[in-house]
Amino acid sequence: MDRRTLPQYFVTVFLFLFCSLFHTSGATLSLSVRIGVVLPQKVNDDQHLDNFLRSVVDEINDRDDILNSTTLNLHIIYADEGSLYQTFHKACEMFKFRAISILGSNSPQMDDVLSSTCSNFQIPYLSIRPKSDLDSPALKKFSLSLAPSMQQISSPILAMGQEFGWKKVGIVYHKDTGTLDPGKLTEYFQKLDIQPFIYELRSSDIRRGLKDLQNQEVDGYIVDIDEKYILYFFRQALESGIVHSDSTFIFTSLNILRKEKDFANQVKLTGAKIIGMSSIDREALNGKKTNQNIDIEKGFYRDSIMVFAKSLEKFSSLTETTEQIDCQDPEATFDAGTDLFQRMKNVEFTGETGHISFDNITNLRRNPILHIYEMQSSGYMKKVGKWQDFRGSPLEGLTFYENPYKLTQAKEFTQEEPLRVGVIMKYGINSTEHRVNSYFDKLVFQLIAKSLVDKHKHNLNVSLHYYHPKLHYDSHKSEDRIAKFIKRKDLDLILGPFGSDDVYNFENKENMGLKVDTAVYQSPVPFLVSNMTQLTINNKGEISITSILSSSPFFWLNIVGLYFISAILLFGIVRLSPYSRRAFEKSQMITILGDCFWFLLPPGLPATSHKIKTPSSRVFILTYFLFTVEVFFIIAISFVMNLQHASRASAILSFKGEKVPDDVLKIENGLYTEGRYVLPEVEWRVISKHFEQCLIEEKNTDELITYRAIFPKGSRWAANFSRVLEQLNSQGKLKSLQEKWFSKNHEEEESNHRCVGSVNNTHIDKHILWITLGIGYVLAVIIALLEMCVYVFHAHDAHNPDHYSRSELISTEFHKIFESKDSDIHHRVGESMERSPPMQQRFLTTM
Repeated sequence: MDRRTLPQYFVTVFLFLFCSLFHTSGATLSLSVRIGVVLPQKVNDDQHLDNFLRSVVDEINDRDDILNSTTLNLHIIYADEGSLYQTFHKACEMFKFRAISILGSNSPQMDDVLSSTCSNFQIPYLSIRPKSDLDSPALKKFSLSLAPSMQQISSPILAMGQEFGWKKVGIVYHKDTGTLDPGKLTEYFQKLDIQPFIYELRSSDIRRGLKDLQNQEVDGYIVDIDEKYILYFFRQALESGIVHSDSTFIFTSLNILRKEKDFANQVKLTGAKIIGMSSIDREALNGKKTNQNIDIEKGFYRDSIMVFAKSLEKFSSLTETTEQIDCQDPEATFDAGTDLFQRMKNVEFTGETGHISFDNITNLRRNPILHIYEMQSSGYMKKVGKWQDFRGSPLEGLTFYENPYKLTQAKEFTQEEPLRVGVIMKYGINSTEHRVNSYFDKLVFQLIAKSLVDKHKHNLNVSLHYYHPKLHYDSHKSEDRIAKFIKRKDLDLILGPFGSDDVYNFENKENMGLKVDTAVYQSPVPFLVSNMTQLTINNKGEISITSILSSSPFFWLNIVGLYFISAILLFGIVRLSPYSRRAFEKSQMITILGDCFWFLLPPGLPATSHKIKTPSSRVFILTYFLFTVEVFFIIAISFVMNLQHASRASAILSFKGEKVPDDVLKIENGLYTEGRYVLPEVEWRVISKHFEQCLIEEKNTDELITYRAIFPKGSRWAANFSRVLEQLNSQGKLKSLQEKWFSKNHEEEESNHRCVGSVNNTHIDKHILWITLGIGYVLAVIIALLEMCVYVFHAHDAHNPDHYSRSELISTEFHKIFESKDSDIHHRVGESMERSPPMQQRFLTTM
């Protein structure tokens, strides 16, 4: 460096430092400014809000277009929401740490305490809770509200009530967490000639109160609760039956967008109009649809910090060291508070929650725009209108982008997110089961699903996903497969299992409970089980004897039981008979039992009779005849009973009468028992008054088409199936389905399956059949016992010489033997003498 320039260099550095010192001493803006916030303790469970607030402050500090030489410091303190004194103490702690402004708390109770405390000490307070126009001006002197006021929230609700043509409205509110004043809202509706009915949420079970509102025939419901209770409300509302395609729910919470994923699965297929409002324009977020972007609470916090930061620009009332404020001194105030608050009121910019400006008199937000959202069938809340306060009639500020009377449920989202249905089906399903299941598919897909989504739409996209369970008997592996299947396919509804093995396996209480608890119960996916495979159906109306006999396990049970009883009785007879005792003494037990069974078969009669040398062989022949008749009697009974069942099934599924049944479907359901949720079994059955004559005037629906549905906790289907089916029946849609299903293309089949008197003539009541069958068994046992008694008496006569008169039958039989000209007669007589008792030997010698 040149020596001549060295003095110049030192002079330049000195002048720069002197100017910087002069500029610093003359400046009044602090290099570090502290802003505080007091939050409820339970909010910090996941640290989300804490981290969000710090990230916003860091973002502002990194930006050059807001604060150049000032750094914002955020001080977060947590207090007990139920302790007003602790909230006040925490606010004073903020003042000691030289916080020059306080952000509003998201707790209503804490918000009031903080607003009053900051106003007393003249520290600007930025509230995010809706305020009323009637609040005391003293409490608002140093308090700004970024949220719309109560009147600004109630105005679009009143406007929508007028637009929808309501005559009666139900108001459901929670005193501690609600946004609006129910008394004022009631007065507003009365001025519009809309009759209000109020219900306050005071207990955990609100179903009865909601049902009472429905009984008042209200046209819509205003739900004034905090967003964290929306999911619980819908669960109770679904169970009470008030959520259906003709019901409308308007929520006052401005944070309903954040909770849409929580309750969307509960109500997206009910057809009900779910309407909410928000200051956030979802479509203006450029595709950013995360919870952080649509969370109105975080939006208000971000805009509050921006209001504070923008008010510090060119602000000259702060000193380098902000004084501490002692709350024990009632006269203590923040000297620069008035100037800072006035600058905050003059801030105007467009933030996350829309355009922000404040009214100079009320300190409320000026003319906020509330965007109106409606639930679509896909579970997406779509913007359908907006409301802006023009200080005129509420109806003038309301704008709908489409016809409000037309349901706007998912035009573009139906194709993107179809109704995903999982079908659990067994391998090798036969045509009969497929025919029955086709009826079930028509009922669910063509009618129920469309009505649940939108009764005006016909482009419902149903995505079927078939699953074949390979391990029916391993419940743990089966439940794991089903759980993975549900999760992988993101199913909305499960049908099945179809197939006899699956039906019986899933009908088992333990297996069903185990599978559903793991695979279904923890997710909002209904599980429908079809129990229709036991019907015997033939396209031509013919009844197959093979199918009838094989479909009844009682037939084979009767045959085996009859032979078992016969063998035991016959074994007892031959063992008690003295004529055969010696023949069986040298035989083993297996040989004896084998001979007993063999004797009952026609080829075995002559082969076995030579072992039983008895003079009363005709008694054995009579026994064989009676048992044979009993066997055919059982076959006939089983055939008639199964013939009756097959005739019923054929008549039900193929009959076309002059009048279609009135009561087609019936549902019984329940989800809440003894103060806890249970897993219900809901049954709905095809019931037809017109088919009663075909069913032989029986009202037993066990043999009709039966479906079973198992719904998880809070399922939207449980509370709405009964209503939907009832509406479908009243609209004639089920009638149309029945006419289509029960009609046949061929006149021959129609004539064969008409419910005529022949069906009644062939009817035998199943109770009478079983009684007759039981009497047959009793008679068979009595006859066998009588035969055994006959052999005992014969044995007694044979060993008692004083009772020869009782052996006349024996002598007559032997006379016939000797009168025969058989060449082998002497051999037979000799053999008889060797094997006969002494008394008969003497008798034969005399002859």
